[in-house]
Amino acid sequence: MKKLFILCVFLLAGCATQTPSKTPSACSEEQACTIGDQNTVETMQPLSFEEALSFFKEKKSGLLYFGFENCPWCQEALPILREEAKRQNVSIHSILTRDENNELLYTEEQKQEIIPYLQDYMSKNEEGELTLYVPLVVVVKDGKAIEGHVGTVDDHDAHARKMTEEEKQELQKKYEDMLAQLSS
Repeated sequence: MKKLFILCVFLLAGCATQTPSKTPSACSEEQACTIGDQNTVETMQPLSFEEALSFFKEKKSGLLYFGFENCPWCQEALPILREEAKRQNVSIHSILTRDENNELLYTEEQKQEIIPYLQDYMSKNEEGELTLYVPLVVVVKDGKAIEGHVGTVDDHDAHARKMTEEEKQELQKKYEDMLAQLSS
């Protein structure tokens, strides 16, 4: 009985010292969100919109993700992107574009400043202005966007339905090809 008690104490002590990995639904501006175990590089590293602009100006390289928590397309795309980034050991620099009330987190001036870097991956809205639609995933090398992808897959409307397994595989393959460019 005494041995069983000592074994239980050791088991409880071991459980108390372990830190679970956190996999949040959205990363805060204050901290990076680790996804997966501690032995992988794959993390969501939050950047403000101003820091995203500096990413280009300072000629950095990496993967940028523009999105927001309440975006139904982002909710479907982000887990696929996270999994592929984890598989390829790539960090994701996450830029929130809207807050929990769907208010923009960047100014018109910041939008105009980022257009030269992202214009190939932006679309015109009903007024004919270039708009930053999300989710937007961009591969940046030496401050230049070399590849980008907006949304999920053709013909998918996240308001109407979830992606099929085939569509998820198509998006995963797109992300796989994009992320491979970071190591080439």
